[in-house]
Amino acid sequence: MARMKGEFTMRSAGFWLLAIAALGLALGCSKTDNKAAARVGKDVITVKMVKDQYLAISQSARPDLKTIDEKEAFAKDIVAKHIMWLEARKLGLDKLPEIAQAGRQMTTSKAWQIYFEDEVRSRVKPTEEDIRKIHQRQQANYHLAWIFVRSRALADEIARRLEGGEDFGRLAATYSVDASRAQGGDAGVRSLGMIPDAAASIVEAMAPGQTSEVIPFETYYVIIRLIEKQPVEAQPIEQARSGLEALARSIGENARQRELAAEMKKTYELAINSATVDMILAKTRALYPTPDVAPGAIPEFSDEEMDRELARWKGGAWKVGNYAESIKSLLEFMRPGFGADKETIESIVGDFVTGELWTLEIKTKGYETRPEALDAGRRAVEEAAVTTLHDQMVKDVTVDDAKLEAFYNDNKAQLVTEPGVRLAAILTADEAGAKAAYDQLRAGTAFETVARQKSIDKESAEKGGALPRALYKRDLEQFPDLEGVLANLQVGAYSTPMPIPPGFGAEGHMVVKLLERLEPRQLELAEVRDLLRPQVLQLEQDKVFGEWLKGKMDEYKVEILPGGLNAIDFAPLKTQGA
Repeated sequence: MARMKGEFTMRSAGFWLLAIAALGLALGCSKTDNKAAARVGKDVITVKMVKDQYLAISQSARPDLKTIDEKEAFAKDIVAKHIMWLEARKLGLDKLPEIAQAGRQMTTSKAWQIYFEDEVRSRVKPTEEDIRKIHQRQQANYHLAWIFVRSRALADEIARRLEGGEDFGRLAATYSVDASRAQGGDAGVRSLGMIPDAAASIVEAMAPGQTSEVIPFETYYVIIRLIEKQPVEAQPIEQARSGLEALARSIGENARQRELAAEMKKTYELAINSATVDMILAKTRALYPTPDVAPGAIPEFSDEEMDRELARWKGGAWKVGNYAESIKSLLEFMRPGFGADKETIESIVGDFVTGELWTLEIKTKGYETRPEALDAGRRAVEEAAVTTLHDQMVKDVTVDDAKLEAFYNDNKAQLVTEPGVRLAAILTADEAGAKAAYDQLRAGTAFETVARQKSIDKESAEKGGALPRALYKRDLEQFPDLEGVLANLQVGAYSTPMPIPPGFGAEGHMVVKLLERLEPRQLELAEVRDLLRPQVLQLEQDKVFGEWLKGKMDEYKVEILPGGLNAIDFAPLKTQGA
């Protein structure tokens, strides 16, 4: 919502994303922190609460709050949010199922973050050897193709067929559950930094054209073909150390999570029902009678089949209905298709159920009852409740043609097009190509003809060099050299060869022709009606909200206390935690 003079808005200073602080005095605070900065009825907003709200804003978005007016405006935002929370609770919005669910989800999410910090991140300590090994693997880039599958038996079969001379690309397009299947397994050029040690060691020892053995990779199996190895000049290790350490930590954290997942499956005694898997597999295979059927289809199950148990563990169970619903979350190429076997289905089920086990593990170990997790859940409920209250308050606000026209007339001076130009260009890979094109133009060959013959930009070349859209003042400001050239060109004239500005096109040189100068013009209401409607609606909603809030502030006898606010020095807080 845009801030309107004399009215409060909930989105200033990024405040819409702030959590609501629980009111009351915090133990261990200084006397200054306990000082009142505002009163809302019987509730007190303390200096500490104002500081906490400020620190809750991302560091880069924290506003400068130097004057008492700026501090009071910020405090009014806090008061506004607190009033909305009080009113939302009166209406029972915090008890709505979807809002309660938002709180539970946030509690679980925060609990996972705490668990991850305790059980994964704090346990991973990259060694100097780890860092040096990754640095060594960045001395070359590798153009790879690969085939990912979930079944060892299928991977072995594919490996045998490759040895027998079958085409790698065709097999990848048929069986791989990686996005590269669309390119026949071509995964592009990359370093080996993120590839697990066992796989990286194998690729390092390969020669271009060679294909690896079957390599276990998390819950997959991969066959890799090295297309090309390209040496690169890597940064010295000390210059690249921070990035290398982050990469080593990421690899270690991934390995730690896999280790924990395997432990959990044993701890919770995960068992997958073999007969139910057979039923799912039969239905899956019926959808893919030939290799040319693209993956993505999901079997249909009867009500009785949906209710069949698929997996069980201590503390929970999964039915076919859970599988049918969860499989929709996979990208189509990752769903079981032609060649799927029992191991494939069991692998997918295992991955899905691991998520259930994480949730159970976090709950069992008490992470969801940690104060930080509970606080995060409460804040999520408060945020969702006040958002719902606001939306209910403004849901009936409408914008008619009269309001649109009045807004248009009030802002007509700003509703003017920018000056601009329409250009044609001949883009070449180097200066010599641009000079050759320029010489042809000087010899009398039409610009359109030279563009079609010499420009490396196919789209504009087909149109005689005409660029697909006009460039306006704000566009040209990004290319000052081009702007300077155009300032001295007459309509219909072309420039001498010049470098292509970065961001304008591919690296090289070009000759540009000025086709037309576009003068500023007044936009008519009919042209901007759809553009203005959301803005006018927002202003009308802000007006309704502002009037409501003003009444509530009077009702709650709100006091903003400059003495408390002046006790806060926001300058050191602006960079705290950065």
